[in-house]
Amino acid sequence: MRPRTLLVLLAVVLAVGAFIAFYERDLPGSEERGEQEKRVLPGLVAAEVTALTIEQGGEAVALARVTPGDAGGGDADGGGADEADGDGEGALGGEWRLTAPAGLAGARADGAAVEGLLGTLAALEKTRTLEDYDPADLGLDAPRARVVLEGPDGGPIRLAVGSDLPASSDLVLAREGAGAFVVDRSILRDLTRAPGDWRSRNLFPGHREAVRRVTLRGDGPEVVLERGDDAFRMVRPVADAADTAAVERLLTDLVELSAERFVDDPATSLAELGLEPPRGKVTVEGAGDPVVVALGAPAAEEGGLYLRVGGQTAVAATGLAEALERPAAQWQSRDLLPFELYRVDVVEATGAGQPLRLERSGTDWRRGDETIPYTPVSDLLFALSEARAEEVVPRASLALGEPTLTLRVTAGAADDEGAQETVLRLFAPREGRVPATVEGRDFALLLPIAAADGVGAELERVREAEPVAAAPGDEVPAGIEVEREEGP
Repeated sequence: MRPRTLLVLLAVVLAVGAFIAFYERDLPGSEERGEQEKRVLPGLVAAEVTALTIEQGGEAVALARVTPGDAGGGDADGGGADEADGDGEGALGGEWRLTAPAGLAGARADGAAVEGLLGTLAALEKTRTLEDYDPADLGLDAPRARVVLEGPDGGPIRLAVGSDLPASSDLVLAREGAGAFVVDRSILRDLTRAPGDWRSRNLFPGHREAVRRVTLRGDGPEVVLERGDDAFRMVRPVADAADTAAVERLLTDLVELSAERFVDDPATSLAELGLEPPRGKVTVEGAGDPVVVALGAPAAEEGGLYLRVGGQTAVAATGLAEALERPAAQWQSRDLLPFELYRVDVVEATGAGQPLRLERSGTDWRRGDETIPYTPVSDLLFALSEARAEEVVPRASLALGEPTLTLRVTAGAADDEGAQETVLRLFAPREGRVPATVEGRDFALLLPIAAADGVGAELERVREAEPVAAAPGDEVPAGIEVEREEGP
């Protein structure tokens, strides 16, 4: 055989082999095929189901998978979700929503329950395939439940639940176009929920990390909080740093908002529940449409509040009422140090003694050209982080004069482009308190004298701290430079 012919045949063999490998690479193996053959719905992928309808007991429950853009504004009653009014719904993440019955349309569904049912259906195995059956004998002429699954491809999958099999834990399940099968009766538990039981009791549709802006409307001035690069800031009624602890409590109250019960009686008016008009509203904005929580009257017997979210009225125990009642001034940060103390790498002090520079160096600190232990600097940082104002007032309302102590604090290594710096200034006491300012804030913090004295005392301990003794053999010969270790 000629060499050219051999090369042509070799190319053909390689091409055929490549085609077979490409064609078969995604085909299930024999074991997987065996598992699929046992299933009522072979090939069903729960994550690809976009809609689900369950009909039983004369009622139909319809659920649809939505994304933030699909959720739309407004509530089930047709109200808008704009900033001014509305009982708005909104999604800060994809989720399942009820689309029927009409009284529950738009309500957030219990995602775990829906995904659990889909997972059960995807894994449902048949113990027997029925042949030559009469639908009436198997209860399939008038099924006790019907299920319809829809996905992005192909037509809907329709299931009908028939009779129980005597003296067994099985029942008959038929799939349109595929016949009837015997399956475990446990599937019925997920199909006989009352429509209202498909609702999610978690009333807030997102994660705290997704919250970008919160607006509080109560009896006082409107308070608006916005997430910045590192922390929340207050933007109304004044622009200032927000109180971190108060914002964290607010976010916790939102993400843990859970219905103890829903109020579905159409004869109950919103006015008698204190929801028309509401006593206040909390509007949350994130990746999707705004979520509006309207707060009503106390549900005295249940220890909670009536509230309305996404067209649903419920009773819930929550701290959101206290958040609405919090005076605007109490949302301003009262912390002297705007960073977490573990982030601080450099502290420079002027006033109250000779200028001082401290820089983190491994597990110790550098004080000028000396290395000192970690403990005294740590105590100074704790004193700064624990110093909280008793009151926050506009800086312009005080004639502050010259500071008695100035601290330049850097979060991040000195040569780090992402380092953040702030300047703290403490002034002479007045009326039993010490005014202090934080660079970038137009407000003065009125500190307790004990807090300011504590900072001064810890600073003196740092000045007086004995240098760390060099270990034997650590002496560096003159003229040799040693690269200094930076902070972690």
